Amino acid sequence: MKSNFYFLNGNEPDFKKYYVNAVRAEMLYASGLYSEEVVNVRKIAEQLARDIMDLEYLQVDDQSTFNDNLGRLKRGAYIADRAINVFYEVKRSGNVQAHALEETTTKDAGLTELKNIWFLLTEFANKYYDVHVDTKSKFKEPEMETDYSSSERRLVYIQTADNSSGNWSAYIGARKVGKASIEEDFNNDLRPNSDYLQRRVG
Repeated sequence: MKSNFYFLNGNEPDFKKYYVNAVRAEMLYASGLYSEEVVNVRKIAEQLARDIMDLEYLQVDDQSTFNDNLGRLKRGAYIADRAINVFYEVKRSGNVQAHALEETTTKDAGLTELKNIWFLLTEFANKYYDVHVDTKSKFKEPEMETDYSSSERRLVYIQTADNSSGNWSAYIGARKVGKASIEEDFNNDLRPNSDYLQRRVG
């Protein structure tokens, strides 16, 4: 399925980081990892606010918070009221989940935040890079890909670091999400976390 953020996948170097992370957010949503998705969306929005400040020739303090930067953009009317409101909504939703120990984001909420970051990125691309996106076109809900042969199965995997040794504290709570395909063979052990599957994505 074509990404809703296709307009970021071009020749503009500044777009690459946004495209990679926005597509990752779509993948997280399609995988049912809605809480991780909204946290990822918040990170995209925070970086976007800093880049807008830079493009508006505002001094960006490394110590300033997301809230500080949004306040400056709002007071200076550098972006429209609707965009400011969406920024604050993305910030609020991401903050709630970032401080929760359990998955609390619903599917509907996850989809809303994807649409919100899509709106902010289309506004950004249009205003600062003259990249026009047809915002009247319907945002397509990300789904798991099924464009594989009947003899293959699509696998979405999540990897975490083994911190039993205590040497990987920096990676506590971090998870890597990726995709792979495997041959549909009845002799293969396709149970979750089987040795076969772990070898395929290791």
